[in-house]
Amino acid sequence: MATLSRRARRREEEGESVFVSMTDLSVSFLFILLILLAFFATQFRSEKTVPLEVHHAAINKRDKRIAELKDQLGKAEAKIQHLTDRVKQLENTVAERDETIRKLETEIRKLRKLISELEETIEQLRRLASDPLAKYLQAASEQRNHLLAQIKRRIEESAGIKVTVDQDNGLIRLSADELFASGQWRVVGQENTKVHQIAVAIARALIDVLPPYTFGPASRFDRSANPADALIETVQIEGHTDAVPVSGRGELQDNFDLSARRGAEMFRVMIAQESGVLKSFQNLRGMPVLSFSGYGDMRPLERLPAMSEEDYNRRNRRIDLRVILQTPQNMQEVQRIRDRLANSPSASIRHD
Repeated sequence: MATLSRRARRREEEGESVFVSMTDLSVSFLFILLILLAFFATQFRSEKTVPLEVHHAAINKRDKRIAELKDQLGKAEAKIQHLTDRVKQLENTVAERDETIRKLETEIRKLRKLISELEETIEQLRRLASDPLAKYLQAASEQRNHLLAQIKRRIEESAGIKVTVDQDNGLIRLSADELFASGQWRVVGQENTKVHQIAVAIARALIDVLPPYTFGPASRFDRSANPADALIETVQIEGHTDAVPVSGRGELQDNFDLSARRGAEMFRVMIAQESGVLKSFQNLRGMPVLSFSGYGDMRPLERLPAMSEEDYNRRNRRIDLRVILQTPQNMQEVQRIRDRLANSPSASIRHD
């Protein structure tokens, strides 16, 4: 029994010894394997990896390059801004230049027009110098303008109204609103009305200024008053109306009737002044210079911009006092006028 126990114990001890040996062997093998793995791990390098110092150097180089690029970008942006500002300056300069060119072109057009007018004036002066008839007619026309200015001043001072002078057409224009109510024409027998006072003022103005320009018992030539030897053919009182029909208004048949009656009424009042002296002023043919006419709406005035229909009608309702000069056809007729004026009798005019 004891022997069997010892044998069993020995077998167990041998078994344990074998197990311990196998365990030690396994541990040794694993240790050796770990050492090999560690060795191989230290020897393994990926192609994508770099040493740390190389990596740091690359990072530093990249940061430096980025800084350089940022600096270049800042300079480029500054240059772009400078160029943008320069472009704006050039655009402003171009705009100013274009405006200057426009103004200069306008001035050039004005100067060319002035040159053309001066050339025309020079040509007229040349014709006047070589053509005594043209010289006389030009001087007579200028003298008529002076005469119109005298009549205008006297009417305005006496009647207290404003009148218009149209030198191109040789007339003085009075607004019908200052004279007649719509559709009215009567002046005779209305001595205290404004229209009567205006008609008297016109008559007295003509009596004052006509003597040096006419013939007849009331005329008196004065070369200092009429240095151009201008002679009046007609002083015409013209009645005008708007285009609004007046048919059916009492005695009036139409606008011709209305305008003629207005002219006739003014004429009657005027020739009644100072014992009818106005009728004694005569032209070269020995006819009275004062006359009247009515044109209805046949001679409308120009319609001004933005003028209403009412204002346009008011503008056309008017009385024109037109001064028409004698127009000689040759120097023989001019000399005849000069001789007649120089030899005309002088007479004093009594103002009532």
